[in-house]
Formats: sequence, C-alpha cells, structure tokens
Amino acid sequence: MPFLRSLLLRSHKFMMWARIINGSEQIQEEETEQEEPEPEPEPEPEKSTAATYHHQPTPLHPPTKSSRREDLSVSCSKCRPSSRDKITVVPLDPNGQKRPSSVPGSTPNSLLRSLFSALARKTPPHATSTPFSSSEAQDNSEWKLTAADLSRKLLQVTRKRDEALLEASRLKYSVSELERKLNRLESYCRDLQASLDRSATGPTSATVEQFLLAVNESRTAVRHLSRCLITQLRAAPRSMDRLGSLLHSHGLVKTNPGSLIMGLESVLNRVFYSDFERVGEGEGMLADPADRCKANLAAYEAVRGLCWEDVLSKGTRHYSAGLSRFCDRRMSEVVGMLGWARAWPEGLLQAFFGAARGVWAVHLLARSVHPALPILRIDRGARFDPVYMEDSTGEKPTAGEVIMMVAPGFYVHGATCNVVKCRVLMVSGEKSERSGGGQKNERV
Repeated sequence: MPFLRSLLLRSHKFMMWARIINGSEQIQEEETEQEEPEPEPEPEPEKSTAATYHHQPTPLHPPTKSSRREDLSVSCSKCRPSSRDKITVVPLDPNGQKRPSSVPGSTPNSLLRSLFSALARKTPPHATSTPFSSSEAQDNSEWKLTAADLSRKLLQVTRKRDEALLEASRLKYSVSELERKLNRLESYCRDLQASLDRSATGPTSATVEQFLLAVNESRTAVRHLSRCLITQLRAAPRSMDRLGSLLHSHGLVKTNPGSLIMGLESVLNRVFYSDFERVGEGEGMLADPADRCKANLAAYEAVRGLCWEDVLSKGTRHYSAGLSRFCDRRMSEVVGMLGWARAWPEGLLQAFFGAARGVWAVHLLARSVHPALPILRIDRGARFDPVYMEDSTGEKPTAGEVIMMVAPGFYVHGATCNVVKCRVLMVSGEKSERSGGGQKNERV
C-alpha cells in the first residue's frame, strides 16, 4: 500500500538520522576521552543477547559527565570490533532533550511505535489546528485587504502630489514670465519718462525771448522788402497796375502809399508763411522729437548770424541748404505774382534775402521745441479780438471787422508771453448808408 510504503521510507530515513546522531555522539565522547586521563577500566560482564554468542567483557570508561548517557548506551566498536551491526535509537524527549539508547535487537514494531510517537508529538492534531488556520487565513485576508486599500490610497496621494508639483512648476513659470514682462514695462516707462523730460518740457523763457526777437526781425525785414518793391514797381507801370488789382482782390480799396505798403506786406507774408506747418526737409528722417528739436536749433544757429557779404562770397547753400531752397521757391512765387520780368538789383536782392532769412529763422525756432509753436492766422471778415490781434496803424480799436491780415501771429504759451498777436487792417465801426448798399470806411 502507498501509505505503508511511505511509512517505511520515513522509518528508513529516521534510522539513518539515528545513526548519524549516534556517530556524532561517539565522536564527542572520543574527544572527551582524549582530553581527560583515562583510569584503569574495570571489567563488567555484559549480558548476551543470544545464547550461542559469548561476548568478552568490555572495559568501561570511568564515570564522567556523560555517565547518564553511558548507562543507557554502550559502544564497543573501539576496543573490540564486532561482526554484527548495532542500531542506536535516540528517542526524543517531550521536553526537548535527547535520550540516547542502544537497542541492539530492536524490532520493527518498536521502531514503528517510536516513529509514530515522534510524529504525534511533532505534528499537532488536525482538529486543534483547524480553528487556528481559519483565523490565520482570516487575518491574512484582512491584512491583504488593508494593504490593498493602503496601496490604493498611496497611489492616489502620489498622483495628487505629482499634479501639485506640475501645477507649482507652471505657476513658477508664469510668475517668471510676469516678472520679465514687468521689468520690460518698467524699463519702457523709464525710457518714456526720460523722453518726455527731454522733449516735452515746453519752451523756456530764453527760447520764448529768442523767438519773439526773431518774429520782430522778420516783420521788419518783410516791411523793408515791401518798400523796396514799391520803389522798383513805380518805374514799371504795368507791374504797378497788376499790384493794384491784386490788392483790390484782397479787399484793399484805397491806393495811397501807406495802404500800398501794408497791402504788399500782407501779400509777401502770405507767400513766406504759406507752408509754415509743413515738416521741414530732413525732419522726416528723425523719429525722436528730441532729435528733431536739436536739429532745428542747430540749423537756426547756423543762419542767425548769416549776412549778405557771406552769401556773396560763398553762397547761401554753403551755409544752409534748407535756406537756399526756401529762397529759391519764394522768389519764384513773388516774381510770378507781380509779373516781374527785369533783373533784380542788388539792393532788392539783399532786402529779399533779409526777409527770407528772418522768416526761415522763425520757422526753425518754432520747431526747435516739442510740440512746435503753432501759427495764428486771421481771415477777412473776422471780428476784432484785442487778445489775439493788433491794429497795423497803431490805434487801439474796441470793435470792428478785419479787412486784411498783414502779419500772422503765434501761440507761444510761455511763462512771460502766451501769444504773439496778429497784425491786421480793420474797418471802422461807422457805416454810411447809401442807396443800393452800404459803404465801409477804411482806417489805414
């Protein structure tokens, strides 16, 4: 039967273990005998296990620490070898101690009993182990469930931590981007403020005084040019008639010498200041208002001290290309307006250059500040305003109507002066009613 076969195999293994243990004990006893001196052995008869076998007395060892073991088992393989094999069985004590015994004639039944007793002591009954196993399995299942729950929670916490770290990194990147943009904005604001400080301070008192002086000089130069032209035109009746018709078209009726000079001065100022608001040549290349102001101021310094002798020696273009082009354009317009066909004498050319240089200097000074100083023009038929107008005759009228603008004005908005008044010709407030219409009395 398989059960008996497995049982025999286990008994065979058990006998082999017993031999090994017996051999190890014999080796220990031999080592002990070598260490301690051996007394003379006393002969002791040994009972024979068989009737036909006569065993010689074997000398026994003196009583030692292992006397208890020797009482239970005697080995004679050292002194007198025996032809029969002995089987040493070492039963197990329930208290865990070994009790070696020599059973030379052990039967199979005794071996089986000892084997079953050892197995019974080593293996607990199945009935008593079943509750423990079931409770242990239940505890193991509970631990497994708890471990699975903790693992799931750990995964969730880890995932949330990773998401939080990712969000933190994104926030750090956003904060760094905002800091970079804020630094750029602060730098731009500082540059803008510096530009405003340089260019938008408005005209200073020195600039205003210089501008007022240039305006007065230009008006004087234009009036001198008008007188020189009247003198030259009187020698040419055709040109004089053309001038009279031109002044009449502008509203000037009387043709006395005073009215002719003021009328021609008005026409010349219209020509010289026709494109005063236009950006000067070369200013379009400069985007920074401060650079434009510096360039116009440098051009003014170059022409402010220019005289007629310098022009005759080196020419106008040598000192200022802008002034040279301005003179050429304005002279062509004046010649076309008056129908002047003869060559201009040197005195007339000098007067024209003085007037053109004065108006060009006013143009440069007006654009040497940011924003540029605007020009003030008055049209025909406007009501007289003493804040922005002045009469060319020197009187101080309180009311009236403008016939002609003689010289333009300017808005300065400085500390000492807010406006340069416009010079105008006016109509008196008295009106004489006639049949078919009215007549206005001119004050010249």
